[in-house]
Amino acid sequence: MYQTRKRRQKYTPQGDTSTENNRCTKWDMVAEGHNKNRKKMIYNSMVKSVLIYGAETWSLYEDDRRRINAPEMNAVRRSARISKLDRKTNEYIRGKMYAPDKILNEITRKQIILYGQVERMDRTRLPKL
Repeated sequence: MYQTRKRRQKYTPQGDTSTENNRCTKWDMVAEGHNKNRKKMIYNSMVKSVLIYGAETWSLYEDDRRRINAPEMNAVRRSARISKLDRKTNEYIRGKMYAPDKILNEITRKQIILYGQVERMDRTRLPKL
């Protein structure tokens, strides 16, 4: 006589990737199931390349260095599946993911390369920046 109604699933907006423990993110979903080398390749191609685009001409102050370091560590931490609530140091996370190089070192290297190219140029030529 009475029919039981199906229970509706809880609505979550599209793009919401939170779970019970708030540790699953979009980066985790991309990198889930991949080994560390694959995660590093994804990080180098998707995150690092965007962060250092045009970095040869930047003049970096300490505040800028912190702003660059934050998303880098965020990506490395997420690929290691370590929450900020776990309170692990950056050195520990880099060691776990075998990621000793920092983006700031890469930026410095690019700046030195550009400086060398400008120094070798003819004095009458203006550099194209």
